[in-house]
Amino acid sequence: MNQIRLFAQSALVSVMGMGMVFAFLLLLICVVRCVGALVSSFGWDRGPDEGVGAADPAGGALAAAIAVAVHEKARSTS
Repeated sequence: MNQIRLFAQSALVSVMGMGMVFAFLLLLICVVRCVGALVSSFGWDRGPDEGVGAADPAGGALAAAIAVAVHEKARSTS
């Protein structure tokens, strides 16, 4: 075999390899999109507390108690 035929074969193998990688990536993109649609259709993408807007009623009182304690501590230290 001469050098031109070797070069042609190496170019062909390179192009075929790049084509296989491209086809694999296209397949991967399609699979990821299908799985995303499946997850979205079953509602698995929402968190367990999503849609619940009520806060803990004692949370405000607890925050106020902590703020008062920090204020008292700062005042007693200075």
